[in-house]
Amino acid sequence: MYMNPPRFNFLEFFVVGFCPFALLTLLAFLIKLWLSSYEMVVTDKRIYGRVAWGKRVDLPFDSISATSTLRMFKGVSVSSASGKIKFLLIKNANEMYSEINKLLIERQKKEAPSNISSDKTDTSNDLIKLKKLLDMNVITQEEFDSKKKQILGL
Repeated sequence: MYMNPPRFNFLEFFVVGFCPFALLTLLAFLIKLWLSSYEMVVTDKRIYGRVAWGKRVDLPFDSISATSTLRMFKGVSVSSASGKIKFLLIKNANEMYSEINKLLIERQKKEAPSNISSDKTDTSNDLIKLKKLLDMNVITQEEFDSKKKQILGL
């Protein structure tokens, strides 16, 4: 009995052999394109750079509320009122994270004096009220002196 040799079926080869390889290659290319587009620059005024697919980001430092590190993709996450922005595959992610935190702490220290002035105003108001109580003979001079030392932290 004579048998025909198996025929080459192009459609079968394309669907079974070539398509999965082509899809995996395309997927690998897209992942590389996605991950290679990340870039981050930190200055004392802002953080800017590129995130996924090359999208540009520019965050003024005043809008940043928190930062964190990303272990899985070695990166930095920056939080603001508009949400989190993740910078992935940053070579010096730990240094960037440290620098951002240092700048955030400096910003908080600059904002602190405004709180002190309001504390002074509260202290002054408390002393004025206390003096009025003394003048109205509601409290004695000893009570006034004692409370005044307590308010002034002496």
